[in-house]
Amino acid sequence: MSDNLIWHCDGSGSYSVKSDYRLLREDVSTTIGRNSNNHACMVKRFYSELWSMSFPAKVLDAQGVQLPAPSTGEDWLVSTFCSLNEMHRRALLVTFWATWYARNKLVHEDSDPSPHITLAFVEAFLRETMAIKPVVYLTATADRVCWQAPMESMVKVNFDATFDVQSKSSTSGVLCRNDEGLIMLAYTLHHVHVSDAFMAEALSCLQAVILARDLGFSKIVVEGDSLTVIKKLCSVAADTSTIIPVIYDIRVVA
Repeated sequence: MSDNLIWHCDGSGSYSVKSDYRLLREDVSTTIGRNSNNHACMVKRFYSELWSMSFPAKVLDAQGVQLPAPSTGEDWLVSTFCSLNEMHRRALLVTFWATWYARNKLVHEDSDPSPHITLAFVEAFLRETMAIKPVVYLTATADRVCWQAPMESMVKVNFDATFDVQSKSSTSGVLCRNDEGLIMLAYTLHHVHVSDAFMAEALSCLQAVILARDLGFSKIVVEGDSLTVIKKLCSVAADTSTIIPVIYDIRVVA
């Protein structure tokens, strides 16, 4: 297959803010693991409290905020944010957002909004968000999903995988049962040089269809808990993810 540029931190192969945030949190956790000092803990607290604030997603708090003299960009932002109360945090974030919007208007539209207009926008937006009551979402308890037997004369092949980040290795688990629930095969296989958990699940699925073919099962149902792998197997759209070569092999074998 031809080489393509991909974003390897997400199973889709495409960049997203969500995957970047997840990568950032992993970097913070790694830093804390190497050096458990007060600054690392404050950085983790900063990101946790920033994203837990009840705010529209596009802003992610008013006047009267006393900002300390900056050192480095991240240190200044982290120390400032963590030292403020809830009201001033909201004012700081809205001010950043409004300033960025004014900057974009100047750069892209050659429009120079007055600082008074920006300040009035910040004040109005804060009043509006303070007046809105947060919505409470209730999470329904999902029904427990149990294994279901396949149709008569068919075999269900279940696959799963474990992944070890440190050693970059994984273990595939495959279980074959007939329409009566009787175990036809139970198999595990160790893999090395595995890039991530997505690849581990894809390799496990590949191992499942290879075993089913080698055992002569002509009618099989493949079942796993990796939604990423299942979606890619069912999709006909072009894909640029790291696991697409394995998905291609699965389709060839199946």
